Amino acid sequence: MPTERVFEPPAAPDGAASSIGAAVGAVIANYGTPELTRAAVWSLRSHYPHLRIVVVENGSPDDSAARLRPLTGEAAPLDLLEPSRNLHHGPGL
Repeated sequence: MPTERVFEPPAAPDGAASSIGAAVGAVIANYGTPELTRAAVWSLRSHYPHLRIVVVENGSPDDSAARLRPLTGEAAPLDLLEPSRNLHHGPGL
């Protein structure tokens, strides 16, 4: 019968807290859907009040950036990145 292998993370150095799971965040790409993006941010915030959220306003041709900027204060901690052009989904994230 094969032996079950269980993953065990490496031990942290003496006196240090483990970093496993400590650097979790969420990245949301927006392109012309600021209300959906706001809903996603508030959904995450309601379940994870301290989660770091990064919103990439990916060069939308509408007023998305202006509508998302208030989130940096309302839903902190949240960073809003505003590239000067649409980087498309993959590079935008």
